[in-house]
Amino acid sequence: MLAIVIVGCKHETIMPQLLYADEIIDENPDSAYDILCKISQPASLNKPNRALYLLLLTQSKWKTDRDITNDLQIEEAINYFEDVADNDHLAKAYLCKGIIYAQKSDAFNALDNYLKAETAIEKTSDEHYKQLINLYIERLYGIQGNYVQLRRMDKKHHSAEVVVIKFVMTAAIIALLVLLTTAYIRQKRHKKLCDRYDKTIDSQEEYAKTLRAEILKKEEELAQKNTYIKQSVSGNMAPALAAIAHLRATNDISALSKKQWSDIENIVNLFDNDFVKRAHDQNLSVRDKQICYLSLLFFKPKELSEIFHLAPNTISKIKLKYLNGK
Repeated sequence: MLAIVIVGCKHETIMPQLLYADEIIDENPDSAYDILCKISQPASLNKPNRALYLLLLTQSKWKTDRDITNDLQIEEAINYFEDVADNDHLAKAYLCKGIIYAQKSDAFNALDNYLKAETAIEKTSDEHYKQLINLYIERLYGIQGNYVQLRRMDKKHHSAEVVVIKFVMTAAIIALLVLLTTAYIRQKRHKKLCDRYDKTIDSQEEYAKTLRAEILKKEEELAQKNTYIKQSVSGNMAPALAAIAHLRATNDISALSKKQWSDIENIVNLFDNDFVKRAHDQNLSVRDKQICYLSLLFFKPKELSEIFHLAPNTISKIKLKYLNGK
């Protein structure tokens, strides 16, 4: 016992009275209590002596059935024994603290300190206190039932729980990485789709611009044609239009001069720029050209038949010849 005290107190000098009280505390606690009461000014003792004094005083009170419910200064001894790794005295101090809580009917804190005492005493060879601490745990187990057993199982399986916790944390990290990777892939895919959509929109906008430009160009051409038609109607084309009106009324083609036929060709060009050119390129006869021109100017086959004294089928064949380019 002396060697343990010297090692636990880091080779600091322990009072002989305390050493003797520590040796007899289990067999003769009354004598140990008397020795401790004779120590003057215990508050001025150095740390190792005061820690051992507080432990032995609480032990002697407990073993002689004195009240220890207010002896919470044992915490000071626990702190010191933890610092110097004195597991023997640390286990006894935790046992005393547990007994204090048990006398206060605080089973939860009593059990917590008993289990701490059990952990510390397992690191020593003191079989007597191992049995004593186990006895107090079993006694509390008889009062609290399965709760104590579960706490002890907690302690015994702590290392297994650590392994399980590490496994769960690793699995959680892997799951998080999978989620982050999936989110990254989805983001890249979404960005790719957005880029493709933007390109499609740009392409459609470009097509719309081109289409608008073509429409504007066509509108300008139509406006120019309308202007030309108005000018023609009010100017040089008036005689040709009058001749066409006269032809509709009389069906007399001989009444039209070459000049009037030339004006009619100009009117035909207003409707189709290439119509006259195609007629000349196909080497159509003068009569066939006239039939084609008047047909474009909305003369019906029946009217053309009466004007040119031809059967309606012949008129249709001439028009078909022009359309086929033969």
